[in-house]
Amino acid sequence: LGAAALLFLFFLVERRSADPMLDLSLFSVPLFSLTTLSAILNYICIYSITFMIPFYLIQGRGMNAAQAGLLITVEPILMAITAPISGALSDRIGSRWPGVLGMAFLGAGLFILSTLGPDSPLWLVGLGLGIAGFGTGAFISPNTSALMGSAPRTRQGVASGVLGTARNLGMVLGIGLANGCYYLIFRGELGRLAAAARAGGEAPVAPPSWDERETPIPGWILGVHLAFLAWTVYSAHYPVLFIGGFLFFLAFVMATQHHQNNVVMRGPLLVGFFLAGLVVHGGCQGWWIEPVLLSLHDQTLMLGATLLTAFNDNAAITYLAAQVAGISATAKYAVVAGAVAGGGLTVIANAPNPAGYSLLARFFHFGISPLGLALGALPPTLIVYGCLMWL
Repeated sequence: LGAAALLFLFFLVERRSADPMLDLSLFSVPLFSLTTLSAILNYICIYSITFMIPFYLIQGRGMNAAQAGLLITVEPILMAITAPISGALSDRIGSRWPGVLGMAFLGAGLFILSTLGPDSPLWLVGLGLGIAGFGTGAFISPNTSALMGSAPRTRQGVASGVLGTARNLGMVLGIGLANGCYYLIFRGELGRLAAAARAGGEAPVAPPSWDERETPIPGWILGVHLAFLAWTVYSAHYPVLFIGGFLFFLAFVMATQHHQNNVVMRGPLLVGFFLAGLVVHGGCQGWWIEPVLLSLHDQTLMLGATLLTAFNDNAAITYLAAQVAGISATAKYAVVAGAVAGGGLTVIANAPNPAGYSLLARFFHFGISPLGLALGALPPTLIVYGCLMWL
């Protein structure tokens, strides 16, 4: 209700505005309105397929994620092949017939997919997806050309925004309608499954850790992981390449999920946010850190770095010290040596390091004890401190 009220208020303000964000007069052009509506309907159909077919293939047919994903790629591949051909054809003969033909093929593909049952041959699934992808590719290019061509040249930016909104609206409605249909059709089965789960009282089984796995990991899986690791090191200073590699890594993990442990993002994201905050805010601290560090003797500086590392992050200490201009080489050594020597006194020094938790957690029955960890790490810390100080 709130969204509907805000939408009504938006249209009311836009109609009375001298320079509106959305020129509503565009919708008085029949071709613009019809192509916008057609785009919404097209994306409703496509994203209904996108939502429903994985459930059918994985839960209904027993396929794994990699097999289902491979079969579903028939649709986008045919879309990618058909769309440029249809666009070039619409430039020659107009957009009406390619668009109509595309929607007809999409409807035929949806009809084939609607007839699928638990024993339907997989080639029929691929045929339905392929015909739907062919129709979508044939429709999108001419429909986009017609929509943009029906808007005045001075309103091309607004028309492009309307097209993007129609696309997103179709995606949301398609997934929502498919979700609603899925629930209405299977609500009885879902209720029985929930009741059986409550009656059984079985807790979900967590995947085993790496040292508890009994099934061997294929060598090619390890090789791909090493390749992703090398790519991460190479692209660390190129955000676009790094993010692209990370997305491919997540896709690979999902496709080979039966060989993978769960990817836990919470710890690495906390580390990322911490380091980002350290770089942003730490760079502003030089005005008071510089006179403090320059006034300390090297031995005092090393002892202070060691003590601070016991309840702080060693990366923070070394980074803040790096903000001081003109610091001597021996003072730099004292800061780094102190941070290294005291790094074992707490897992906080590793900000919070998932690897550190996984290594230490088995030695503590009720969680990692900060005091126990500090006392246990004190003797080796003193040894390392002495080595770094006098050797």
